[in-house]
Amino acid sequence: MRLLMTMAPVFIALVSGITNAQTAADFNGLEAIEGNWKLVKATSEQEQNFRLRYHFIARNSALVEVYGDPAKQTTETIFHRDGAELLATHYCARGNQPRLKASAQQDTKRLQFNFLDITNLNNKKDPHMVRMTYRFIDKDHFEKAETYLVDGQEQTSLMSLQRVN
Repeated sequence: MRLLMTMAPVFIALVSGITNAQTAADFNGLEAIEGNWKLVKATSEQEQNFRLRYHFIARNSALVEVYGDPAKQTTETIFHRDGAELLATHYCARGNQPRLKASAQQDTKRLQFNFLDITNLNNKKDPHMVRMTYRFIDKDHFEKAETYLVDGQEQTSLMSLQRVN
């Protein structure tokens, strides 16, 4: 107990002295979509219940995307920096975890992530994400495209999203 009491001030001093915590602005535009989102044109009950939620964790060092119906099991993608690189790890419902790296940004309204590597892929032919693209329209709208490799062919889906207050 005495050691714990002695170490507590040292720990507090170390934690309070951390200066490399990131700001939300370190995420190439993704910081602007923090909050809750729904599909612009939801035609089914499943689509009406669909949500994307973005929130920061760990002193703004990671941005979490929660994907799906909040009342059911969701998937997550976690965005974080590795030095100068912006990476995304997608925790897929299929049980694999593709990692993607943001490509050089030519346009502040568009951000693309490309396949880097993957964990827990049983067979190279199993479906897995290979690209993710964000197009920022305004503060209340964006589009997200996801491209999966399925049986050797790329299949892309596009979602148009609007902010939920």
